[in-house]
Amino acid sequence: MMSRLAKRILWPLVLWLGLCGTALSAAGQSVLYSFSRPGQPTHYLLGTMHSDDSRVISVLDRVRQPMDEVDQVVLEILPDAGSLVSASLAMLLPADQKLSQLLGQGLYRRVLAPMQEKGVPELLLERMKPWAVAVTLGTPELQGPAMDQVIQQRALAAGKRLVALETAQEQMALFDDLPRALQVRMLEEVLEQQDSLAMQLEHLTQAYLAGDLERLRALSLEYDAAGDQALSAWFRRVLIEERNLRMFQRLLPILEQGGTLVAVGALHLPGNEGLVKLLQNAGYSVTPLYW
Repeated sequence: MMSRLAKRILWPLVLWLGLCGTALSAAGQSVLYSFSRPGQPTHYLLGTMHSDDSRVISVLDRVRQPMDEVDQVVLEILPDAGSLVSASLAMLLPADQKLSQLLGQGLYRRVLAPMQEKGVPELLLERMKPWAVAVTLGTPELQGPAMDQVIQQRALAAGKRLVALETAQEQMALFDDLPRALQVRMLEEVLEQQDSLAMQLEHLTQAYLAGDLERLRALSLEYDAAGDQALSAWFRRVLIEERNLRMFQRLLPILEQGGTLVAVGALHLPGNEGLVKLLQNAGYSVTPLYW
């Protein structure tokens, strides 16, 4: 059970990462770019959406040629058995703490039923950290492999070298470093939005399919408008801006090793702190490949 929850949490969450509020870069609107600079082969940057929707998966049909051309595929993380174990442990409270004590009985009872609907028994729920419960409740149930997982499978089948920009431990630590009060607030926000999550996801999906990062950004801001400002600022700074810079710094030496397809969450692309702008500032010519 813990490994299944950990696997779900490890893959990037577009609903959480949709809190970035920066403007689009001058490169234009798209979720697929080519980029290059003198002396290097052409590389590709794909903004992904963590979804198993067949409409989203079909976007990968447009990436077949880039996949064929490159030597390696770069993803945010590459989950393995070891990382799932680490993630499972990171989701748990210290042995002397219980979730019901941290949340109070009122909030805990609001959490209990929806978590049981997701197959999480109360004995396990009592051991989970507030952020882990929030992410579990805020992540849509998948019926099949999500887009990023399909990319990984296809890259392996094509014999491409796979590289990760982050470790599972790093991703889990992002949430662990969130102050406990903000973890609880995150959980409250997820509960408040439970009835509208499906609608929000559909609107985000439509924007993604249109290759419209501006619309995707605007929808994310709209859905976050009533949220806690401190929590919103933390999401934007830690989950987007700081990670963008870290990914970019780690990506540069990888690009020296051959043609590369980079596939990361779509909202890591736009903005002055986004990957498109960072690549441009590093001397790359970045070209949006329109739908």
